[in-house]
Amino acid sequence: MTDQKQANETAPKPKPEDEPKIDFFAIATSIGLFDGDAYRAATGLDGEDRPLFRDYFRNQGKAPQGKWPGFDPEFYLDTYADVRERNMNPLNHYLRWGRGEGRYPTRGKLAADKELLENSDLFERHSLGKFAGNNESLKDPVMRYLAIGWRQGAKCLTSLDDRFYEAHYKQIMGPEFVPAIHYLKFGQEFGLIRNETQFKQAVAEISASEVFDPAVYSANAGVPFKTREEAVTHYLTTGLVKGFRCSKEFDNAIYLEAYPDLQMSRLPPILHYIRHGKREGRKAVLSSPAIIRDGGQAVHEGRASILLVCHEASATGAPMLGLALANSLKDYFNVITLLPKGGPLVDDFASASSALVMFEKPPQQAFDAIVLDIQNRFSISAAILNTAVVAPYSKAISDAGIPTIGLLHEFADYVTPKARLSQFATSLKRLIVPCEAIKLSLTKALQTEQTVPTAEISVRHQGKVAVQGRQVANPPSQEDLAEVFGLNDAVKPKIVLGAGAVQPRKGVDLFIQTAITMTHFAKDPIRFVWVGEGWDPTDMRTGVWLTSTIEALKPQIDVRFVSELPDLDWALDQSDVLLISSRLDPFPNVAIDAVTRQVPVVCYEETNGFAEFVKAHNPSSRAVRTADTIASCSAILELFAADNLFPPEEVAGITEALDWDEYVAYVMEMLMLEIPAGEIIPGEPAQV
Repeated sequence: MTDQKQANETAPKPKPEDEPKIDFFAIATSIGLFDGDAYRAATGLDGEDRPLFRDYFRNQGKAPQGKWPGFDPEFYLDTYADVRERNMNPLNHYLRWGRGEGRYPTRGKLAADKELLENSDLFERHSLGKFAGNNESLKDPVMRYLAIGWRQGAKCLTSLDDRFYEAHYKQIMGPEFVPAIHYLKFGQEFGLIRNETQFKQAVAEISASEVFDPAVYSANAGVPFKTREEAVTHYLTTGLVKGFRCSKEFDNAIYLEAYPDLQMSRLPPILHYIRHGKREGRKAVLSSPAIIRDGGQAVHEGRASILLVCHEASATGAPMLGLALANSLKDYFNVITLLPKGGPLVDDFASASSALVMFEKPPQQAFDAIVLDIQNRFSISAAILNTAVVAPYSKAISDAGIPTIGLLHEFADYVTPKARLSQFATSLKRLIVPCEAIKLSLTKALQTEQTVPTAEISVRHQGKVAVQGRQVANPPSQEDLAEVFGLNDAVKPKIVLGAGAVQPRKGVDLFIQTAITMTHFAKDPIRFVWVGEGWDPTDMRTGVWLTSTIEALKPQIDVRFVSELPDLDWALDQSDVLLISSRLDPFPNVAIDAVTRQVPVVCYEETNGFAEFVKAHNPSSRAVRTADTIASCSAILELFAADNLFPPEEVAGITEALDWDEYVAYVMEMLMLEIPAGEIIPGEPAQV
C-alpha cells in the first residue's frame, strides 16, 4: 500500500449537507494566510478584503492574477494525493482539516521546517532513508517524513517519540505543527518530555518531592485532583506551558528566565530544580520588594482581612474613592492597602488601614511574590482592585486563590496596554462599573481582543465620596478668588465653571470654544472659569496655543483660570452651571459634587457616563451632543433662565441615588458572596 493510499484511509469523508458553516475568511486572516493589503499589492486587484478572499477561495487558492505566497494549491495537491483523488478544493481542505492535521500549505514552509530538523540532533538519516516511498513531488526523505511520514508511524527520530508527544501535548500544540517541529520551536524551551519512559520517571520524581504542592497547583489550574500523580501529570502536560504555579517555592517562568542554560539539560524546569537547582542555591521565585508598615487600625484576630489595591495615593478621583472605601470598611474588616505609588494621601490611607504595603519604586514584576508575601502575613480572604491600572496584580491575586472584586472607572479607549482589560476581566470574580457606557466600552474592547470575561459585571453609581480638603501647594488667596468669580464686580456675572487637570481629555479647548460660541447668543456678561492644576500659559503642548486664542478674542470672551483648590465646594457655590467638556469621562466626582450642591451640570451625552444619571435622576441638568458648542450654549442659557431647578422631589432622588453608604453596602454584599462565612464576625458586616 502506498503512503498516499494509506493516508486516504484516514482522510476525512465530508458530507457537505451536514457540515456547519465555517468562516474561512476569519480563519485565513487570523493565521496570516490572507492579508487584504498585501494581497492587493501582490495581485494588483482592487476591492474589499472579504469579497477578494471569496474569489480567491472559489479559485481553489490561486490568485486570479499575480502571485500570492500564502497558499500553494499545486504543491498541496501534489503532496497530498488523497485531496486530489477526491477532487477537493485544496484551500477548503487545508482550512477545514489539513491545518489541524499538521499538513503544509506551501513548499517554502516545509523546506524551512526541514532545515530546522536537519540542523538538530533529533533525526536519524539512515532511518529516514528507509522511508523513501514513491511520491515524486517529495523526493527528499526529511520533507517526506514531515509532510506524511510521522502520521503514518515512521520511526525516524533519536529521542523524541512523536506519537507520545502528540498524545500528551496535542492540547497545547495547536494546529500547523508536527511534533518534532513543535518540540524544536517551543517544547525544548519549556523542557517538555520526549518519550514515555522519561515521562513516567519525571512523574515519579516530582510526585515524591515537596517542591510540588498539589493544593497550590489545583487552585491555580482550577481543576481538582484525586492524587499527587494525577496533579503532576496535568502539570507536565498542560500547566507547565500555560504558566500555572505549582508551588510557593517554585515559579517556572522565573526559573526559565533566570537560567537560560536550562535548555541544555532538556529537563522540565521543576525537575532540574529538584535534581540540581535547589542544591546549587538557584532562585526559583522572586523576592518581594514590598515594604509593609503598620497602619492606624488594629489587626483583629476574628475579622476577615481584605486587600485593597489602589494605583497611587494622589488626591484624584480613583484614589480618593479608594480611601473612602478604606474608611468605610475598616470597622468590619482588616483592610490591608497596597499602593504601588505614593502621593499626598499616603498618611490618610495608613490611618484607615491595618497595614500599608508600599515600594521604593513602582514594581514592574514579582507580583506573585508580593501577593504571596502579603498573603503569608495576613491570610487575605478577598481583594478589591480599584481601577484597571492595577490589573498586573489581578492574575497574581487570582493565582493565589483570593477571590477579587474589581472597580473599573475608565473608558477602554484610554486604557493602555489593552491587555490590562483582558487581565482584569478574566482574573476577577466580580466587576463593578459606574455606568452602562463603561460596561459597553469594556465589552467592545474585549470583543476586539477576543477575550471572554469571567467576571460578573454589574453597574452601580459610586455615590458622593466624603473626603477632607486636600493639601494643595500655594492655593490662590480668597481675595484672588473673589476677583476671578466676580464678587467685586458691580454686577456679578453668570459663572460657567469647568474643573480638572489641564490636559486634552478634559476638553479645555472645548470649554474655551463654548465661551467663543456664547458670544453669538448671550447679551449679559458670562464668565467661564476653569479650576484645576496644570494651567501654564508658556506650556508649548497646550498653554501657549489656548492663551493665544483667549487673548486674540478679548474682551469679547471672558475666560479665566484658577489653580487647584483644596476642594470645589466654594467655587461651586459661586457658580451657576458646571460645564463638563471632557471628551471621555466615566462618572466624574465633580458632577456628583455639583448636583448634591444643587448646581446644574451640562455634559456630553455620548462620552460622559454622568449623562445616564442626568436622564434618570437629574432633569435640572442637561446632556448634549458631544463637542457641540451650540447645543452646550443653548443648554446653559436655558438653565440660566430656569426658575424651578432642583425641586424637593428631585433633590431627594439625587440624594438617594448618590448615597455613599448604599454603595459601600453593595460592595460589602459582593465581598460577602466571596468570603467564607467562618471568616466574618457574626452580625457586624450584615448590619450595613
